[in-house]
Formats: sequence, structure tokens, C-alpha cells
Amino acid sequence: MKVLAILLGLHLDQGQGIFSQQPLLLLGLVGLGTLVRDDRRGALALGLLYSSLLVPNAAHPNWYGGWSFVGRFHWSSFLLWLFPLAHLVRGMVATKTLKICFITLCVMEILLQCVLLRDWLFVPDFLYPTNHKSFWSFAFGYLPYFRANERWWVHVPNWIAISICCGLVYYGWSHRFSLVPRGCGFHAHGN
Repeated sequence: MKVLAILLGLHLDQGQGIFSQQPLLLLGLVGLGTLVRDDRRGALALGLLYSSLLVPNAAHPNWYGGWSFVGRFHWSSFLLWLFPLAHLVRGMVATKTLKICFITLCVMEILLQCVLLRDWLFVPDFLYPTNHKSFWSFAFGYLPYFRANERWWVHVPNWIAISICCGLVYYGWSHRFSLVPRGCGFHAHGN
């Protein structure tokens, strides 16, 4: 059960979660749904590779401890989120409305990263997990929190975050964003 809590926390936790550090990757969940729908074998290969990088970190006995930077668990797996994100973006930029939405999200992400950079440069304690603070501390009780491993399942925002993530994957799977024909893999195709 602890490994599951840590694995979820590495994605959703307000301090250690990849989606709190890079919210634009939430679109990767929508892209994951489209990728599963359009190319199951490619999605399975990507999922197995991602799991081989992240599950050992979740199973390590020094879960959130150590004197290292926040997000260190994702350094090896972060780039794999670009595959489902690119799969989604390719379909989104095909229509003007979705292109405008995507550009707006990118601008918002850049602004957020500038704010985070400001905090990391001038308050470097944010980078260390022993501080138990995050950029999102102002909303601590309202955001997912998986550090209390034995009690993660009673924190309502954890379940809301899990539901939102599942909903994003389902939304991507059930809606047609991609222009890539089924079963074509990760490589580019002409239209």
C-alpha cells in the first residue's frame, strides 16, 4: 500500500508530484488517452518503460527522504510524458480553436514557471523535501498530499485529483483529437 501511495504521490503530491511541478503535463493525460486509443502497442511499450523507471523509486525505502532536490524522481522519466503530449498537440493544432487553447495553456505554463523560478532562486528551501513546503503551501489543505503514507486515502483532495486524472485520460480516449491513424506508432506521418 505504501508503494501505491508513493507512486500516486510522485504524480499528484503538491510538493513531489510531477503534475504540480509541471501542470502542462496534465494535458499529457489527455494525450495518453488518445495514444491508448490510437496505438495500444506503443502506449503499452511507453507505459512499461515509464513504470520501469518510476516504480523502483516508489518502492525505495527512503521515499521522500534525503538531501536532494524536489522532483529528482522524475529526471529519468519526465521526457516520456512528451510522447502522449505530442500525440495530443498534433491533433489540437489542426483546428484554430484548439490551437488558441493550447497556446493559452503554454503561456500560462511559462508564467507559472517564472513564478516558480523566482521562488527557487530567492527561497531555495523550496527545492528541498525536508522543508515540507512547496510553492502550493498557501493551499495546503486543499491540494493532494501523500506524505502521510498511512493516511493518504482519507485526504479528500487526493481522491479528487485521482478522479480528475482518470477523467482526463478517459476524455482523451473518448474524443477525437489525433490525426494519427490507429496502430502507426510514434513516428510522424504525412496527411
